[in-house]
Amino acid sequence: MMSEPQGVTRRVVTRTTWTIPAMVVLPKARADAASCPPLPSVAFRGEWSDPNPSGFDTSTGFVGFVGDTFGASADADPDELFAFARTELEIALEPGRSYQISFPVLTWTTDSPRTLTVQLTDGFGSGAQSTTFTTEQPNPGTLVHVFEPDEFATATLAVTVSLSFLGPPAGDDVLLGSPTLTCV
Repeated sequence: MMSEPQGVTRRVVTRTTWTIPAMVVLPKARADAASCPPLPSVAFRGEWSDPNPSGFDTSTGFVGFVGDTFGASADADPDELFAFARTELEIALEPGRSYQISFPVLTWTTDSPRTLTVQLTDGFGSGAQSTTFTTEQPNPGTLVHVFEPDEFATATLAVTVSLSFLGPPAGDDVLLGSPTLTCV
């Protein structure tokens, strides 16, 4: 009678899976973001200015803040050809870094030939840049603006919802949720 060999055999060793420990290497952008200083809160309402609306018929809907959202769902004032609602936030940022502010889109409706526009602007002196979205485009899901402070340490971020009246009053609605600020 043959006895089974005791201990580790060649057959057992060949069935073992060997692994090599993997090193995780973060891309430079993620490593830089990880080293970002704490970012200020940019959530609605917080420190945002009271909205400055003009040209909307506020009896037909809202303009400005509704809870922690911002936008417009009002018709045109019959005496105006243009309407807007604007709010601003002043925040301290670190020059030389890139930042991204993102607004979730909660409502993005166009029911008329008018164009409802959302413009995001960073106010860095003469170097201000803006990103513009219109409801003639498909709902983007999120409105994103990327910017980099130069020698200014304080930025004024502005959100403007504007409407050019190219047709009769109808339901053009934009509602943005509270934004987030990240290093990129």
